[in-house]
Amino acid sequence: MPEGEEDVQRVCYTKATWFNHHSRQQGVGSVPSPCDDSGNTSPSAGSHRILLVEDNPDVADSTAMLLKLFGHEVLLASDGEQGVATAMQERPTAILLDIGLPKMNGYEVCRAIRAAGLADIPIIAVTGYNRAEDRQKSVEAGFNQHMPKPVDMDELVRLLSGFPGKQ
Repeated sequence: MPEGEEDVQRVCYTKATWFNHHSRQQGVGSVPSPCDDSGNTSPSAGSHRILLVEDNPDVADSTAMLLKLFGHEVLLASDGEQGVATAMQERPTAILLDIGLPKMNGYEVCRAIRAAGLADIPIIAVTGYNRAEDRQKSVEAGFNQHMPKPVDMDELVRLLSGFPGKQ
């Protein structure tokens, strides 16, 4: 078993158990979890091939790990130019895009991807820039959604489930 995988499975199992237990107590039923009852990760219906464009390696790695726990495939790019090139070559089903990137900022990357004819790919701004004018710039650049950091993973998973996944 790769280093750290046992810890991830233990946390996953604990989270699934806690959520399911507490949601039943409140009469809600079972809350979806990225894990099956044994603590193993299970692919979600409508899983995505996600391009994550993030220049902070710690944020990129932890976000990618969590997305994989929810059954998504993750491609990584660490700057704007690499993000555009990867989107063009790999044609992901969704893109999570930071705004404050080296070489090209996220607004420029989004515009370039849209101009290249990839209008059908959902692009979500995942950023520390969260003022009203930042959100407006996201809309103008062609983003489908704007999420502030730190990302609420439950919200992100719900959002991704509303977009068509990989075939």
